Amino acid sequence: MLDRIRSKFEAGKVAKWCVIFAAMLFLNNAGADKEPFAAALYFALLLSGEGVFVCSLVYGLSFALSFSPPLLVAVGANILVLAAIYGTFGRKKKLGLPSVVFLPASLIPYVLIKGGVSSYAGAGVTVIIITLLAVAFYPGVTAAERKGFRKPEAAEIFSLALLYVCVFLGGVKYMGQDAYKALAVFALAVAATVFSGAESMLFSFVFALPVVLNYNSAAAFAPYLVFGAVAFIFSKHHRLVFVGAMMAAELICAYVFRLYPDYGYVELIWFSGAMLAFAPIPKNLFDRAASSLAVAADKPLSRYEINRSRALISNRLYEISGTFREIAELFTAISETEDPFVYEKAIIEEVRGICADCSYSAKCRAASFPKREELSRLIAIARGKGRISAVDLPKSFSQKCSQTGKILYAINKYVGAYGAEADRRKVINDTRAVVSVQAEGVASAMKSLARAFAKSLSFEPVKERKLCSFLLKKGVNAQEVMIFGTGEETEVHVTVTESVLERKALSAVNEFFKAKFAVTEKYDLPGGRVVITFEKACRYDCVFGVATLKKDGADACGDTHSLIKLMRNKFILALSDGMGSGETAKATSSASLSLVESLYRAGLPDGAALDTVNKLLSFVGEDNFAALDLAYINLEGLSCDFIKLGAPYGFILSRGVVKTIEGSSLPMGILGELKPAVCSESISAGDVILFMSDGITDAFGSATDFADFLSAAASSNPQKLADKILSEAFALYGNKANDDMTVVACKIFAA
Repeated sequence: MLDRIRSKFEAGKVAKWCVIFAAMLFLNNAGADKEPFAAALYFALLLSGEGVFVCSLVYGLSFALSFSPPLLVAVGANILVLAAIYGTFGRKKKLGLPSVVFLPASLIPYVLIKGGVSSYAGAGVTVIIITLLAVAFYPGVTAAERKGFRKPEAAEIFSLALLYVCVFLGGVKYMGQDAYKALAVFALAVAATVFSGAESMLFSFVFALPVVLNYNSAAAFAPYLVFGAVAFIFSKHHRLVFVGAMMAAELICAYVFRLYPDYGYVELIWFSGAMLAFAPIPKNLFDRAASSLAVAADKPLSRYEINRSRALISNRLYEISGTFREIAELFTAISETEDPFVYEKAIIEEVRGICADCSYSAKCRAASFPKREELSRLIAIARGKGRISAVDLPKSFSQKCSQTGKILYAINKYVGAYGAEADRRKVINDTRAVVSVQAEGVASAMKSLARAFAKSLSFEPVKERKLCSFLLKKGVNAQEVMIFGTGEETEVHVTVTESVLERKALSAVNEFFKAKFAVTEKYDLPGGRVVITFEKACRYDCVFGVATLKKDGADACGDTHSLIKLMRNKFILALSDGMGSGETAKATSSASLSLVESLYRAGLPDGAALDTVNKLLSFVGEDNFAALDLAYINLEGLSCDFIKLGAPYGFILSRGVVKTIEGSSLPMGILGELKPAVCSESISAGDVILFMSDGITDAFGSATDFADFLSAAASSNPQKLADKILSEAFALYGNKANDDMTVVACKIFAA
């Protein structure tokens, strides 16, 4: 299978060079006296990156049939000069169109030889024409060599048209008018089927030019223009109808309008052969050619649809955001409140019933005993302690009442029921609070997305075409380019084949914009194509190091850390320390950090994310607490927001200065209401952010001692610094780990 593919590939190369040889042969016969017009095509091929050896060989062979020794000497000198220059410097890809000055210099021997025979002025004019043709051929040859004719631009189309006319000025002489007409009509039928538009008339005009110029007769335009009109009208119909219409047009031109001086069976056979060769070509080949040959142009409808879709998404996100906000308000509004008076009333009624069955009830009623205030005081004591006993009864009550046991039982029964109900209400209210916070957070995230999508994208079609051409010059065949956004928000999307090197495309984009971009996304398309997304690279980046050690005897380290990239220039650095050590502490800290990561990635605001984690941890149990150090790093604005929940002090090492970051809040999960310590600091390139678990800070004793150590041990490598801090803490403990110990260091640097 590989051999078959390789053979086809080689056959394609041979066919290409055969076509180039024929084109050079025809060009050399385009003039009146064997002028080396093929030098223009030879130079354009060298300039487009073709191999020097093969180009020179084919160019030299195109003169093999010339029996003029002086001309062969001149052409040999021409080849030696250009091959030497491009063989030496062309590999470095430093030669561009300005190197066209080498072409007339290489043709000086031709001027000397030709001028000595006929006219120096005439030879000089020929060299000037050859040089101008080389410049004119370059865009078309480049389009063919690098793009395979895919999505040619206007300049490339005109260049190819000029190359065609020049080649077949000599081609008509070689082939004869009838053979050329058959070839031109076949090409016209193919072009009309591929483009299916008024381009047929333009092609017919171009195809007629070699005949018109060769025979110096404008009448030769007539049949070709007729063929162009017929092709335009019938190319959309069935293939046989199209072929029949073209045959009819040929006969009408020959026998009705008599546009040909002589017409017979030979001419008809040539024309019929061209149509018979065209008829069986599969339609899918034309469809594929049409998609690849489509001229690059603005796509206003596509751009409108993109912004329209963004607007629709924005509106829908706003609606969803409103729905989640209403859910948050609803759960806040329906929170249950405790009503202790309901229980107090029930207790007092039961006590009255106990008193009514007592033999001393008449006496107690006469003395207004027990008073409501006395019972309320006993109920309050029971609620405060959880239950009430005889020792809690005042003497004034116990001496007067003979039913204290029953009354104490009734009070404790209802207080217990009240406590259970209060606990139930608390769980329900806390659950509603979590849902409310989550819903509010989702609403905020949706609203932020809605604002982002509400902004219409601004496209730059002119710059897109320029970038497409620039990429082509750099050897990147971009099938489609789209640019939108401005400044730091610029995005570039390039569609290429899978074989295109990502680094090569990135280098070209950087050079075109004179700015540093980064590849942020790659998306595969059908047909072996891929879309590469380039965005402005952030001026700064960060690198981090971590050193950790579990407590001696523990089965796992209870500290977990994370570095989360939210977007291209925003990171979250976090360290979570589960209370205690071992698997339980590890599970708590890992779950806390994973949840924080997920909530931040979802776009929830800081408060909503942390509050949700706190409430969920408080549900789990009394011993499931986690200290959290979190830094929200903005590399574009060079700022850092620190959020500390029960975590020890952290540090910023900045140009030899040690800044201490402290917080005094409790860890997550202890209280239902979260009050983190939050502060913001400016950062700069070279700064190092340090987070430690309490196993490290406890070893040093105080922040001052730790800061002194950092001043002496500062390292430009964050991993080495983390290792050094852990090693020192371990030594301070007497070379044993009294607690889980973790150091996370993050260094900011200019990218």
